[in-house]
This record gives sequence, C-alpha cells and structure tokens, in this order.
Amino acid sequence: MDKLKKNWIFIITVIIAIIAVIVAIIKFLPKYDKDTVDGIKIVQIEKEEALDTTKKQAIEATIEQFKRLGEEVSEQDLKVDVIDRDGDAYYYIKSPQNSIQIQINTGKIVKINSVSI
Repeated sequence: MDKLKKNWIFIITVIIAIIAVIVAIIKFLPKYDKDTVDGIKIVQIEKEEALDTTKKQAIEATIEQFKRLGEEVSEQDLKVDVIDRDGDAYYYIKSPQNSIQIQINTGKIVKINSVSI
C-alpha cells in the first residue's frame, strides 16, 4: 500500500510539472500580430465589400505605409502598375526606396519590399 501511495504522488507531481511547463511556454512565447511586420503596423484600406480598391485608395494607403517605414513620398514620386498573378490583379506601387503590392479585389497589402541604403 505504501508503494502504491508513492506511485500516485509521483504521477501527480509529474502531471503538475508538465502543466507548469506548458503554461510557462504559452506565457513566454512571443505573440505575433498578423497586421505587423517587424513591429510596423500594416495599413489596411477601408472600403465597401462589393467594390474593388481604387487606384487612389491604393496610393493613399501606400503613402501612409511608406511614412510608417520612414520614407516621405508624394503621389508624383510613385509609379503604379497593375499586375496579374495567378488570376488575381494587384497594384504594384514603387517609390525610390520601397515597393508594395496591394490586391485589388480585397484591398489588402500582400507584399512590402524595402531597399537597403
């Protein structure tokens, strides 16, 4: 009986230790926000669901995103192309230091590239 009691105490201790390790891992793992890249919040275009993103909305979002990246640009500094990838249309907007791709039908920024200086 004494051996059975020791086994139960050991099993309970191991279970408590495993729970403590799982809680510590969850608490101390970094939390990733899908709307940030390297701590910089990604601009999202507010639009009505049924409408595609306009070129003007894409340019405004791009200027705001580039400001967050530390580049001051105006509309005249930007070159806007429309590209097609796998049946989806994107605005590909370039500045002297950065480029960005915005999916036309969702308005989401899908890619940001920065050029090192």
